Amino acid sequence: MEVGRSNGGRSSGALARHSRPLASLEIVELDGLALTSPAQSVVDVARTMRFPDAVAAMDSALYARRTGGPLCTRDEIEAVIERSAGQPGVARARAAAAFATSLSDSVEESHSRVQIHLLGFPAPELQVRIRLPNGTTALPDFYWREFDHAGECDGRSKYTDPAFLRGRTAAEAVIDEKNRENQLRQVVGRVSRWEPKHLYPPRQLYDILTQDGLPSSKRRPS
Repeated sequence: MEVGRSNGGRSSGALARHSRPLASLEIVELDGLALTSPAQSVVDVARTMRFPDAVAAMDSALYARRTGGPLCTRDEIEAVIERSAGQPGVARARAAAAFATSLSDSVEESHSRVQIHLLGFPAPELQVRIRLPNGTTALPDFYWREFDHAGECDGRSKYTDPAFLRGRTAAEAVIDEKNRENQLRQVVGRVSRWEPKHLYPPRQLYDILTQDGLPSSKRRPS
């Protein structure tokens, strides 16, 4: 938590206070309340996080398909980072901003993309439209065009959350997803699937992708 230098207060085991001139912060007003701007907030959060979580925060702020649009732009984030030069964790926020994208649909996708990078796999394209034999369109989370290889990270909420089920039963959702995957496999050379639990430890994702034929520049992590 960052506070003005004149506010006082002490850190505790659950809360760490860092003094900072409030004039250095980007402040906006919402419903009569003074708040840090979305760009300022995401940079401050990213400064304290591990790289995968910092990227997920940046991805969320930039997400292009959010109703109402992104919370902020990349230029706004970069401007806040430059104004924050010298503050703890700015290098971490800068690295996360450089890696961030506006196309990640979920935290799981953001974490997957980070692990794909750290494990030495080629950078995938995101949300590529692929026409299926039945005339519908698939948007796999990841696609390696050079290897004709699609990848998807699916949490179990796809089969339990009413927002995803849209009136279907869990069994119907599983069948629909299996049929979609079968269609995708007819037009794509390889398809890899994993759950969020396979991201940590990362060797699980490494094994899934290498066993499906995707090359890595790095050795399997221990």
